[in-house]
Amino acid sequence: MNEMLRFLIIFYTIFAGISYFINAIPEEETLQLQFVQALWRHGDRAALFDLYPISEANWTFGGGGFGELTPNGMAQMHQLGGLFRKRYVTDNEFLRSRYSAKEASLHVLPTWCIIVLPFLSVPMYVKSTDSNRTIQSANALLYGFYPPGGWMIQGVDYPNVPDWSQGFTFIPIHVDVIEYCAAVQMCKCRRMNELEEKWAQLPEVQEVNDKINALNRKVAAYYGIPENEADQFSIYSDTWKCQRNHFNDTLYQKCHGTMRNFMKRH
Repeated sequence: MNEMLRFLIIFYTIFAGISYFINAIPEEETLQLQFVQALWRHGDRAALFDLYPISEANWTFGGGGFGELTPNGMAQMHQLGGLFRKRYVTDNEFLRSRYSAKEASLHVLPTWCIIVLPFLSVPMYVKSTDSNRTIQSANALLYGFYPPGGWMIQGVDYPNVPDWSQGFTFIPIHVDVIEYCAAVQMCKCRRMNELEEKWAQLPEVQEVNDKINALNRKVAAYYGIPENEADQFSIYSDTWKCQRNHFNDTLYQKCHGTMRNFMKRH
């Protein structure tokens, strides 16, 4: 009898706990958006390396030079900002249509992370890495998120002067130093370095690296680069991609064929 009573007590205790937990879960209709976090990179950029027949002088976008944000990249970020505005301002009314520094905390991390906390009375905070293309990407995104419009008040949100773009206001962007990075590939990590060293010693990795080095030497010949100066595989592939987006040359067809055949085999 004591065993049966003990069993019933335990059973009803567990049953009551589960029932309470289930009832404590709010219905979907009663849920309210409290926190948003998104992660993204910068927009389309110029190549990072000089590779014949395109030199750094040919990259005139974003002020000119390697790695700068292109007009395509600006448009990409502007479009993304517009999507954020539609979702969090127009559709869900999560944020006001007019920029308010005290309405939310907006945190843009190195390769882009946006955190919106509308119920905290803290300034809006935008954060980026110390790079032209990421800072410009933040500007372009915010231009789409809070575009010039009638919701901005002259003399309050922007100056009441004739030559000022009507409805345009700046949103501060803070730059993070690499020591405090959170999502950037240049972060210093001792453990990552140890794992990379072990990874490079694996037989299967060394086999692939030998094939990549052979490909590098073959491709380098197309550009007149000596074998002992052949760059890394990633330099070629990234530079090709950027050049093909903005320039056209028959040389790419020959190199791209070699690259495509290699990728099919490996």
